[in-house]
Amino acid sequence: MSQEIRHRIVDLCEQIREHQFKYYVQDKPSITDGEFDALLIELKKLETSHPEFKLPDSPSDLVGGGFATHFQQSDHIMKMMSLDNVFDGEELNSWFERVAKT
Repeated sequence: MSQEIRHRIVDLCEQIREHQFKYYVQDKPSITDGEFDALLIELKKLETSHPEFKLPDSPSDLVGGGFATHFQQSDHIMKMMSLDNVFDGEELNSWFERVAKT
């Protein structure tokens, strides 16, 4: 069982890195944001319950995955208030309270 968990963590890390590259560098995502979030959530849960298998370069510890260089930089006209993910009503209420304070 423990080897299966270790292999699943390695597989999830590889999948996440591949999807980050497609999304951030190639600008050609092959899965939805929700599907990507599900992979990352599964990885974080496995790493939390089995920290002995967490990879030192796990994508769960990183933000983004590189970036494309062919886009021109531009400033946002309006302030971006949040880039948080929300998956249920409790998280939505918590997010709304944080945004309302700013």
